[in-house]
Amino acid sequence: WNGVKDVICETVQALNGMPSGHLYAQLMGLMSLDVYNKMLSELKQEGRISESGYFLTAIEKAPA
Repeated sequence: WNGVKDVICETVQALNGMPSGHLYAQLMGLMSLDVYNKMLSELKQEGRISESGYFLTAIEKAPA
């Protein structure tokens, strides 16, 4: 589960953000919409992804 979340964050970061629907369209054969929404919710709660107007942006953590 965490590996999938890492790949999602890396993908969003590599593309400098992307529409949530476009990301789900690429994943819909692998997971249900409910699972996708739960995963995004967790990523937002963890502070790894932000969403504004259905546009996802990866949040880079400051170096420790």
